[in-house]
Amino acid sequence: GIYWAFLQARELTALLEKERFEWTAGLLSSWQAKSKKILGARKKICRLLTLILRMKGLSRILIWILNRFPKVGSWMAKSIHGDE
Repeated sequence: GIYWAFLQARELTALLEKERFEWTAGLLSSWQAKSKKILGARKKICRLLTLILRMKGLSRILIWILNRFPKVGSWMAKSIHGDE
């Protein structure tokens, strides 16, 4: 969560720099689109992972998959963290 907050702060600062730190009418919609692009998929994966981890049977299946296919875990971590 903290990483995502810093990531969004960095992106918002870049957006504000383009507008010379003045709030314009289109800035809110630009920011909402940018924020959704930054966190949209990450939030979905985290919600899915949270749901799975709350269910004992699904958690066991996920752990089994991750033990046998470590690349799945790498993909999940990259999906949550991103390339930034």
